[in-house]
Amino acid sequence: MLIPDQGRDRPELYKSTTTDQNGNFEIRGIAPGGYKAFAWETLEPNSYFDRDVLSQYEQLGKPIRIQESSKESIDLKVIPPKQ
Repeated sequence: MLIPDQGRDRPELYKSTTTDQNGNFEIRGIAPGGYKAFAWETLEPNSYFDRDVLSQYEQLGKPIRIQESSKESIDLKVIPPKQ
């Protein structure tokens, strides 16, 4: 999941995907800007729009800057479900 640093009230800037059998993923059509990338094992649908929920995970996100026409690579650690 990519969550924008700015414009968190704009759902079109949020991007999600799932991994393949090897844990690889690809996201296309990302607007340039700063984001945090998260790899949740499971999370209630659309709960990442809730500031209170997101604040519990904010420090686990990995910052990434996307530039126009760039191709970025990032390694993420899976975030297990809260017990």
